[in-house]
Amino acid sequence: MSKELKIGILTFIAILGTIWGYKFVKGENLFSRSMILTTSFEDVTQLAVSSPVYIRGMKIGTVTDININEENLTEMIVSFKVEGDYKIPKTAIVAMRSEGLVGGNGLAISYDKVCNGNCVESGDHLNSQVLGLIGSLMGEGEMEEVSGQLVSSARSIIDDLGNEDSEAKLDIMIRELSKTTQNLASLSMSTNELIKNNNRNITNTLSNMASVSKNLSDNNQKITSVLTNIDRTMAQLADTDIKKLVDNSSSTMSDASRSLKSLDQTLAEANTSFTKLSELLNEVSSGEGSLSKMLNDQELYDNLNATSREMSLLLQDLRLNPDRYIKVSVFGRKKAEPYDYPDGDPAKKE
Repeated sequence: MSKELKIGILTFIAILGTIWGYKFVKGENLFSRSMILTTSFEDVTQLAVSSPVYIRGMKIGTVTDININEENLTEMIVSFKVEGDYKIPKTAIVAMRSEGLVGGNGLAISYDKVCNGNCVESGDHLNSQVLGLIGSLMGEGEMEEVSGQLVSSARSIIDDLGNEDSEAKLDIMIRELSKTTQNLASLSMSTNELIKNNNRNITNTLSNMASVSKNLSDNNQKITSVLTNIDRTMAQLADTDIKKLVDNSSSTMSDASRSLKSLDQTLAEANTSFTKLSELLNEVSSGEGSLSKMLNDQELYDNLNATSREMSLLLQDLRLNPDRYIKVSVFGRKKAEPYDYPDGDPAKKE
């Protein structure tokens, strides 16, 4: 064998080794049957070329390409290679799931039964779904079981909150909150009953408020004028000599204080006079002194009464018959006319 032939064979083997190594690094096996399938996602965050493809946790291929769907820009077309003779039905679902906290995302193919005449072929497009971190770590059955346990535990914890026998701060707080809620409910019912019973009064009050508001609106210009006058007055007061005003007020207060002192003195003197008058009245009431005797002497009272009555009769007769008491005669003395006694005159003899 010639040297050139040996060099050609070694070069061909090196090229094949290089291609196989490149494909191996990319996760492809040149010596196994494979097919290229596609799916689509709206978001391919943390999904990259060479990300793994699984069936039931077994790696069967890798992602080969990710491109934007030019017909629908909201979708990303993901191409992946499946290596091996797998009978995958066309109804299979390709799920993008998390590989862990730092492992990125991968693809997982799931289906219920092996295909029978409707298997996928290279170039087919499969439906897709996206699983979260928890959904990726656990299966659907495990998710339901765990969620059921969580719901049961949560209900047990919630039902035990506010236990009367518990002295925990949270239970005490919940019991107090329950009492507060009951009080608020009772207060709300009382308020509703009060509003119901006073609905007419509230309506009248609102009507009055509306009337007052309308009056204020109608008299807005007058109110503005009054406020303007008040502002003007306050400005004038601000411009006034405050010290002089305070001095005048102090002088007025001093005069008022002196007047009050004089009034106190006058009241004291009046009090003294009233005291003396009270003592005098007490003496009169007790029968002591001349005045008391004059007031309490019945005989003196009767004499004074009789004298007053006779004086009245005398004055009446003087008024009716003045010529009996004043005699004026120019041509001689005239004979006296007979005297007529007034009615009730004690001098008249029956």
